[in-house]
Amino acid sequence: MDTSFFNIINENTSLVKRVAEINDNFKFWFHDLSKDYRSLG
Repeated sequence: MDTSFFNIINENTSLVKRVAEINDNFKFWFHDLSKDYRSLG
């Protein structure tokens, strides 16, 4: 097995985790935003 193969997997795994965290943060932000918007309406 080539070690660069494992490096690619590790990089992709951390990237996927980062994207998941950003996605969760966006959901919270969007939820807060829609809550504020409903209170305005």
